[in-house]
Amino acid sequence: MDIEYIKNNYRFETLTKNHDLSNFECECDDLNEFLKNDALKQQKEKLNLTKLITCDGAIIGFVSLLTDSMKLKLLRDKVEKEKIKGKLNVSENNPILAIKTGRFAIDRKYA
Repeated sequence: MDIEYIKNNYRFETLTKNHDLSNFECECDDLNEFLKNDALKQQKEKLNLTKLITCDGAIIGFVSLLTDSMKLKLLRDKVEKEKIKGKLNVSENNPILAIKTGRFAIDRKYA
């Protein structure tokens, strides 16, 4: 598959037990192990949501998302802080809900 074909035909799929992860290999052993051994378990425990990036059934990569929060009082940029406070109508002490990328990897065949 060439890059243009992938750009025009990729999909995001939620990881399930039906996905064959055996051929996925990125440059990082920890990420390979996470995807193959931990991602689905953690997803079932509602600790993350792992989305596979696929094209024609091949797993190109994955991203694991987690819920998080940020504290506005820790933001140093005063102008941005005021913009956010105004848009969200929150005080500096209230946590703002966020989504965090926990893990991200691309299979070495497509990197």
